[in-house]
Amino acid sequence: MTRSHRNEDRGGEHRWAFNGVEYPTRKLMCEARRAEYVRLLDEEGTNFTQAAHAVGVSKRTGKAWRNGRTRATGRNEKPLVDRYRSTMDKPKTLHPRHLSQEERIQIADRLRLGDSVRAIARPLGRDPGMVGREVERNRNPESGGYEPYQAQQKAADRLKRPKPRKAAEDCGTRSSPGCAGIGARSR
Repeated sequence: MTRSHRNEDRGGEHRWAFNGVEYPTRKLMCEARRAEYVRLLDEEGTNFTQAAHAVGVSKRTGKAWRNGRTRATGRNEKPLVDRYRSTMDKPKTLHPRHLSQEERIQIADRLRLGDSVRAIARPLGRDPGMVGREVERNRNPESGGYEPYQAQQKAADRLKRPKPRKAAEDCGTRSSPGCAGIGARSR
């Protein structure tokens, strides 16, 4: 277990220590502690409770670091790392109703050539309204251009449930707890 404490026995000099390293300010020590917490989560694959205890903070503090928090003053603190949504297992192939990366690249290329939305939608086999909404939703506010790679990332982040389903795909036996209410009618 790591330890952190304030050394005051050095002739009035105040130093903060964590993992055997001394820091001149408490802020720097806390930053090192948070960095170690994130490293344990990312590289070692520990769960957030184990990582919190390993760096010497409570489970609740570790959860606040991971998810962000709202202070009583109303100030919001962002999570330390926004890795959870961007690194979740996203489906390799989306439903055909969603635009693919290739279609977004074609839209961007044709927009640069000056084609109309209808002219872009026709070869893709898509509704012009869908292409128009896609372009407006994902325009870069600074440059005004459509950026297909950012559009794909935004679309993946906007998915309703980016995490895997709890209920199994094959609930034919209905023996697993995740399948308890599927297909059953309530009377």
